[in-house]
Amino acid sequence: MKDTIFIQIASYRDKELFPTIRRALEQAENPSRLSFGICCQDELSAEEQAFLDSVPRCRIIYIHPQDSKGCCYARSLTQSLWQGEAYTLQIDSHSRFVKEWDRILLEQLHQCPSPKPLITAYCPDYESSEDSDACSYTLSADYFNSYDMLMLIAQLPIHFYRRPVRGAFLSGHFLFASSRWIKEVPYDPHLYFHGEEITLAVRSWTHGWDIFYPEKPTVFHLYQRTNHPENNPEDRICHWNEHSAFWKTDVVAQRRCRILLGMEKDTADFGIYGLGTARTLADYETFSGVNFRLKQLDARASTGFVESEPPALEDMPPRRTPKDNNHRVLCVTAFKNLKREEWVGFQRSEEDYVTWFRNLAALSRLNLVCYCESGMQKKLQPFFQKTVNLDIENTFYGKYGEREKEIMESETYRTLIKHRALHPEHRYWEYTLMTHNKVSFLHRATRQFPGYTHYVWLDFGGLRYPIDGRMDFDWSSLTDNLIHLQAFSTDLSRYQLEPAELCAQSPALIAAAMIVVPATAMEWFALAYEEELKHYQALGIADDEQNLLVQLVRKYPERFKLEQVHFWYDLLERIMCRPE
Repeated sequence: MKDTIFIQIASYRDKELFPTIRRALEQAENPSRLSFGICCQDELSAEEQAFLDSVPRCRIIYIHPQDSKGCCYARSLTQSLWQGEAYTLQIDSHSRFVKEWDRILLEQLHQCPSPKPLITAYCPDYESSEDSDACSYTLSADYFNSYDMLMLIAQLPIHFYRRPVRGAFLSGHFLFASSRWIKEVPYDPHLYFHGEEITLAVRSWTHGWDIFYPEKPTVFHLYQRTNHPENNPEDRICHWNEHSAFWKTDVVAQRRCRILLGMEKDTADFGIYGLGTARTLADYETFSGVNFRLKQLDARASTGFVESEPPALEDMPPRRTPKDNNHRVLCVTAFKNLKREEWVGFQRSEEDYVTWFRNLAALSRLNLVCYCESGMQKKLQPFFQKTVNLDIENTFYGKYGEREKEIMESETYRTLIKHRALHPEHRYWEYTLMTHNKVSFLHRATRQFPGYTHYVWLDFGGLRYPIDGRMDFDWSSLTDNLIHLQAFSTDLSRYQLEPAELCAQSPALIAAAMIVVPATAMEWFALAYEEELKHYQALGIADDEQNLLVQLVRKYPERFKLEQVHFWYDLLERIMCRPE
């Protein structure tokens, strides 16, 4: 059984299952080393059944969709099909693979400096293509949801490093390890969905498994299920949309997670689904930067890097010179201290901001101005070309703050947002108005610093970890008349876009980490944005800049160009030159 790989796939009514299996076999260096354990929750056609019957070394548990009990229950069943293969790969039923992925995975695992390594990542998307130059992403802690469950997020691209990077969090859609992991950390069938990844990370780590993020992607994942015809993402084919009582299971399961993580006292006996004894929960909290009981995250948790020294950056060839098409670009950012270290969830310290600003300012050939308060100016002046007094009252913050606060405190609004009540854009009016102020500061910069062809807003969060300064921005694709926005989907017609629906559901559509505005379009953009903000407030809705930008793109599609991204912190991949 040397080097054999057991592939675990839990599939719920997913027609991507069949090309996933086919591509796994076609792209493998040695297809004979592969076997499959599938929990198929579907009603199959004769053709689909014949295909599964033809797959070699394929073991299947069939469940009628009506009898399905959710993701973790199905993943637990896939593990029961293991028959002694040396390694296991857990993937979603909508995955693709690079050429010779099996050999690469085995090599990466053997590179990890640990007797019990586990490699994982948030994989690149394959909606548009299977790009061999794509990269996987590390995981980091994002926030505690309304049930006090820690939610994870894709953080930083991994391909800058020459070896696997140690981490603290793992992904459910891509996980590769020795099959000893199945025996020591079996999937808990009593969980539903929320809490799956963080509890699995803690259980694995306390059993002595070390988590690593691989430097080369081997698996691609489908995030937007566009192969299904539904227009509304809330109506997509998934378990919770077709089982109306799912929330009862989920609420009980999330309490089970809280008990396991020491957030709630109980005498529950988790048996084989409990923590390990190689390391303690307190050890994991120290290692990861997460305090579960206090619901606090430090810089390690927020970045996802836990090593005392970051891995050495890959030696890169000399960068190519960007073609700038005579564009003269001024980048703009801003900071106001909202005392986020005191927030309930989503905490950040002022030093976090300083570090991220420094990373941003360190990029070469970047003309950057920062609007900030005097205390922050002193800290940032060594890194920025220009630091300018914030003058916050002469912005949307000063003009519309009182109304925003009034809306957020109203019962009608609290009923609208429901489970999103803990998110900062619905909880702190100061934060929400600062997100809208991106437009205020861009507009101000055109008056204070005229002569540029384009003005670009850059979020500090786009660079939470330093990179090689030889990487550079490439402005060659900028247009002279269109406003460039980052977007998770370039086809917004597939979504319910009314302000109330957007606010309540908040699907990931526009990522506003970068906004590029031609100087000739700035006056129109500032006026149109302010009118939309006033319209939102007249409707009694307080929402962030991402959803408001959706409305502007919807109303004025001829004025915008949407640039496809796949992760919130995709700044590096989309606007920087890659060395040739």
